[in-house]
Amino acid sequence: MVDAQMNRHDWTLEETHILRELYPDYRAQDVADALGVSLRSVYIKANALGLKKSQAFFSSAISGRTDGQRGASARFQKGHSTWNKGTTYQAGGRSVETQFKKGMRPHTEMPVGSYRINGDGYCEFKFSDTPGRADKRWIPVHRKVWIEAHGQVPAGHAITFKPGMKTTTPEEITLDRLECISRAELARRNTAWARSTEFGQLVQLKGAITRQVNKIIKKESQCQTSTN
Repeated sequence: MVDAQMNRHDWTLEETHILRELYPDYRAQDVADALGVSLRSVYIKANALGLKKSQAFFSSAISGRTDGQRGASARFQKGHSTWNKGTTYQAGGRSVETQFKKGMRPHTEMPVGSYRINGDGYCEFKFSDTPGRADKRWIPVHRKVWIEAHGQVPAGHAITFKPGMKTTTPEEITLDRLECISRAELARRNTAWARSTEFGQLVQLKGAITRQVNKIIKKESQCQTSTN
């Protein structure tokens, strides 16, 4: 428990924004290097945000899926039969008494209509019990308020609090506190440059280095493919 707390990374808004931008199209390790955090922290935060790799990433050489070599030793081969095929397992003792029964839910699960504060510091509302990603069950209250008043958010735009008007109290999240802005504008507001010029330059440099490393890796992968 102590080690887990020591290794925990407290994400800033700037780092979270950069993670959202880079994670879908770059290797997690490269994202971790660019942000100066551990690979584990990147995976945990990306999972919490519901981030997924893009199809473009999976189709690229840097993903390792197209070189035909990476991970080959761990793949099931054609015709392979698993050792436990056709067998069943039933735990012994009194374990049956503590097993979840059909329809049961964990005591920690919050019912539909509940509110919570997410990892980014925003108040969310639970609207469904649908299994899967969190966004199938939870919605930021400020986004919900806007949609109820104006309909779906236009493509390429986001709902955010006006400067100095952010709150996590559901009753205080009203339409007059919100605005719909382009994601480009949102990125400018949350950019590392807003923190300080020096910090912004460092983040920009890390990004440039990461892009160059990915280009080199991609080029080398293409050369290996062409020679095979």
